[in-house]
Amino acid sequence: MLLLGGGCKNQPMKPPKGITDEPKWIRHCCQIHARAKELREGKISLAEASVALGPLASWTRAESERDFEVFRRLRDELIELPIGREREHWAADALAREDIKLHAIEDKWRGKAMKAAGNLEAKYAWSIAARAALRKQPGKKPEKRRTGVRSSD
Repeated sequence: MLLLGGGCKNQPMKPPKGITDEPKWIRHCCQIHARAKELREGKISLAEASVALGPLASWTRAESERDFEVFRRLRDELIELPIGREREHWAADALAREDIKLHAIEDKWRGKAMKAAGNLEAKYAWSIAARAALRKQPGKKPEKRRTGVRSSD
């Protein structure tokens, strides 16, 4: 089991109560780190990050943390706007109209979201080494990802 990090950057964390599959929890922590880093590097939008981080916060039992709260509030404002794959089903003129709203909301939240993403990236950096260590353990098969299936723990 990993030790609690006491809030210091890059310190391993202990799975919270209710988490019974530590390797899966570590994988979800890695995904939090990855989405936060991708947002900060401009590889995904604020809207995409807020949608991705919602389930991850829940699956890691971290939804009450302040940094996840920023993305939850952003997601609440974006709820009726086309994000991700659903954009493929929208007409171009409708998308253009909704994109004006989307960009205004993203502009409003950008500062807080980027700060929160930086905090999450730092807080969950430990998970990269933890997952690598799990993969190296003798006698353990690496966890297989199931495509198209959502995992909650």
